[in-house]
Amino acid sequence: MANHAPDSWRDDAALAAAITQGRGEAWESLLERYGTFVETVAARVVDERRLGPRLEELRGATEAAFDALRRNEAAPFRLWSGVGSLRALLAVVARGAVGAHLEQVTPLAPVVTSLPTPAAVYLDEIAAAVPASGVEATLGRLAPAVGAVVRLRLRGMDRNAIGATLGLPPGSVESCLSRLADRLGEMGAGSADPDSVRRIWRVELDAADPAERVTVALRCADDARFRATRNAIRASWRAVRDHARFAAHLRPPVDFDERTAAAFADGSLRGAERARVEGLLATHPRCVDVVAALVLDLRAWQPLREASALAGPVAVAAACLATGRLRVAELLAAHGADVGADRARALLRLARAARSLESDGDPSGAAGEPSRVVPTRHVGSGEREIPVAAFEALVAGDGRAAIRYVDDELGRSSLGARLRLLALASGVDIEAACRLAREATVPGARVRSDPGLLVDAEYVLALPPGSSLPRELLAERLREALPAVVRFVASA
Repeated sequence: MANHAPDSWRDDAALAAAITQGRGEAWESLLERYGTFVETVAARVVDERRLGPRLEELRGATEAAFDALRRNEAAPFRLWSGVGSLRALLAVVARGAVGAHLEQVTPLAPVVTSLPTPAAVYLDEIAAAVPASGVEATLGRLAPAVGAVVRLRLRGMDRNAIGATLGLPPGSVESCLSRLADRLGEMGAGSADPDSVRRIWRVELDAADPAERVTVALRCADDARFRATRNAIRASWRAVRDHARFAAHLRPPVDFDERTAAAFADGSLRGAERARVEGLLATHPRCVDVVAALVLDLRAWQPLREASALAGPVAVAAACLATGRLRVAELLAAHGADVGADRARALLRLARAARSLESDGDPSGAAGEPSRVVPTRHVGSGEREIPVAAFEALVAGDGRAAIRYVDDELGRSSLGARLRLLALASGVDIEAACRLAREATVPGARVRSDPGLLVDAEYVLALPPGSSLPRELLAERLREALPAVVRFVASA
């Protein structure tokens, strides 16, 4: 058999074939191409399963992932027929291997002793149990197509991600979630106004437009009764979501294998086979878990490409940070910062600032606490740290400092325009924020191509005269802008 030249392995199919032939150099090429991606998937799984991930756990999980790819003479590569992307298959194999590894190395005693007592469970959940059961009953009566949308929403996907996963236009997903919000609104919430309940559900289900979200957030700040209703609805939805996430589900059907999941998640599955999988998503919760986790894992690929110049652990930290895995991103960035990597230190600051946003957006009032993040900008710091300092300042509630950090050069970029707009709208200068928002929405505007900036502008233009952007919406927009800041740091 003729030897394959390394140049021919630029094609994933040829690379997989060479690996199954036992070519050691082919495995080296795979590690170079997809090694950090497999590490990122492993880190994401550890972050999901552990409240406080440790470096030793990450190393063990990564080894388990690579062992699974090598096992049985590289059997996963033999199973891959070229349908779907190779990285999707790598992700699903790595996720399964790491999950099994963590179950194996977790002692039973700590799990049992950490469980809450029945009394604690009762006290924590009693307020949400009855309304949550009504919500679950309503969800159980949904048509299969609608059920697939709602199950993905329960896994934390927004309507754009749901549409991309199911191959549906965003408008169809929004319409589906809107109809569900109407049905849940009819259930009422005690003596609350049904229209108010419907509006709150539209926000929780991601069916509301920016104007509706602004209206709900402002009313939450001013109306204690409305805020209490929203807290009750959020508690109910959180109970339903947690039950869907942690309930013991049966295994996926036997005809829903790794190759099928990978091809569906990356969009390469077509025709009747895709329709069959969509039906499985509507009726098998475990299938939803597999697909949703895989879709979210695949999002890490683009941040990794943007961070390709960084050392492995720092690139993984950037990818985890950009895809919402903040604890493990902080851990890896801190390890990178210990060895003197400037970008790792910038990512560490971002991770800490982003984690402080996790409690923001809670209408109960806890979000009103001042942030403990202290914005810093070192003298002589590089260009990549400027948006980090601006982000920190916004998290800390210091919009004026954020504007000072966004200099003229950065301000001409879409990221700089976003940070400046949010800083102005946080209460610094609402009129200037509205002017900047209108400029961003003018057809042909230089920064109009940034969809995040356009959504920020919609929020600002929806504000009543003289009102600043509510803290929960500012936190929401900062979380949405985080991947753009990570991209700036990683690729600068």
